[in-house]
Amino acid sequence: MAGVLGRLLGGGKRGRRWSRERVLEELRRWRERHGRPPSVKEVPNSLRCAAARYFGSWVEAKRRAGMGSLRPKWSRGRVLEELREWGRRLGRAPAAGEVPPSLLFAAIRCFGSWAEAKRKAGLEVYRPGKGASGVGAG
Repeated sequence: MAGVLGRLLGGGKRGRRWSRERVLEELRRWRERHGRPPSVKEVPNSLRCAAARYFGSWVEAKRRAGMGSLRPKWSRGRVLEELREWGRRLGRAPAAGEVPPSLLFAAIRCFGSWAEAKRKAGLEVYRPGKGASGVGAG
């Protein structure tokens, strides 16, 4: 059992030894190859275990590798800014189904409802069943 645990925490099948620096290097290398940070399911188990061992968690290891937060930080101001941008792109107030779910949920969390967030952003709020195209709620 010690051999298996040693491979998981200290090295792989080829005798790899993990260090804090090597974990960060592997994460950065993965990002360079794929153009985005890796998800926990996309890397070898030995790297996941080493990340947890040296940094306390997978998320913290990615943060230390310069990959920032996995979730955007939503503030009231950012929600309003994004809503106005969607309004400019569409040429009208966006319907709930036309924006990313993260923006929709942040708008509801910050303002209590999708309609109130649009009001605060200075966008038109459609009556239920009377959206911009006359179909669906906005």
